[in-house]
Amino acid sequence: MAVKHKELIHITQDELTEIEGEKTRKCKFCGKSIWYDTTKVSFNLDGSLGSEFGGTTHRTEKNIDGVCYPICVCQNCLEKKFPDFKERNKSKIFNTFNKYVSFAFGIPESVINEKNKKSVPTLDNLIRKYGEEKGREVYEGYRRKQAYTNSFEYKKEKYGWTKEQFDEYNKSRAVTLENLIKRHGRDKGKEIWEKYKEKQSYTSTDEYLYETFGEKRANEIKLLKMRDVRGFIGVYGEKEGREIYEKYLNGTKDRKTYSKFSKIFFDELKQELTNNGVDVDVFYGDDEHWMWSKSKKIYFFDFYIPKIKLVIELNGDYWHCNPKIYREDYVHELRHLVAREIWKIDEERENTIRDEMGLNLIVVWENDIRKNRKEIISSLMTNIKKRLCTKK
Repeated sequence: MAVKHKELIHITQDELTEIEGEKTRKCKFCGKSIWYDTTKVSFNLDGSLGSEFGGTTHRTEKNIDGVCYPICVCQNCLEKKFPDFKERNKSKIFNTFNKYVSFAFGIPESVINEKNKKSVPTLDNLIRKYGEEKGREVYEGYRRKQAYTNSFEYKKEKYGWTKEQFDEYNKSRAVTLENLIKRHGRDKGKEIWEKYKEKQSYTSTDEYLYETFGEKRANEIKLLKMRDVRGFIGVYGEKEGREIYEKYLNGTKDRKTYSKFSKIFFDELKQELTNNGVDVDVFYGDDEHWMWSKSKKIYFFDFYIPKIKLVIELNGDYWHCNPKIYREDYVHELRHLVAREIWKIDEERENTIRDEMGLNLIVVWENDIRKNRKEIISSLMTNIKKRLCTKK
């Protein structure tokens, strides 16, 4: 029995084909042995291939839900299909399910897409994997990490970026016609842009909601988007819709719509008002104020001072997709909206509060408070005192 060398060494594709002959799995396009830059083999003392291999070889396989997909394309043929593969990290590129894996292993694109859909760290996927409590805990940790790594503070600390560089980076990541042309050339960029617009238009339709989330969840999303009696009537019919709407409205009036973070912040603001001798009625937390709009929508306010008609809204970074942290195409896992849709909803809400209700409005962001709490409290105090003086 031949003794083999333990050391794994690199070998060329032609050498592998010549030594191994018909024994190795062949590329379905060129007929040569399957070989990659990372391919390493062991040799027996008689010059034949040993049983130990390293890197990507003819033995490499992918297993998806119990189905085995052996590699069937060599590196040279893969590079002919995808020239950009030459620049990729060969030691890691097959670790995820991407277009290269689909082609090299003969895995249908639909299978790849479904696999990636299940592996994305969404709340539903993590609950399915770890259970309700642990899943939510893991998801919150993941969300906080993602928010931080996308922040200016992180980029500045790790890469030494300036604010201008950070803003430019975010602009370059946005899906715009200009950016797509820069990345793919004029013709291809325009083609991708048209498909993107078509997709975005489709995702705003009821057909997309029902196809993606199913009838029950789609109806809930529609209600959340409208939040008035017309939405309930549209889904449940005139009589039942009005009954359900009344239950929804009563429940809405009683529910807590504020976060622990906002309660603590507004407690501090109220205390600061007291410390400075500012005696005014304020409404927030359990005593939050709400008003009807002319379009019969109900609006709750985070912090409200009736005497000067001042509304202070505290936008949570995640719930409102802080533009300094999230890209415009970020998909909110809980609200099932992309960031730009959330920004549009917030903008319409702010316009209604200012223009339709005739109230003064100040919006503060969670991230800004965490960085400059004292400065923001001081700025709000100055604003409130100024309005009170004008009121007198």
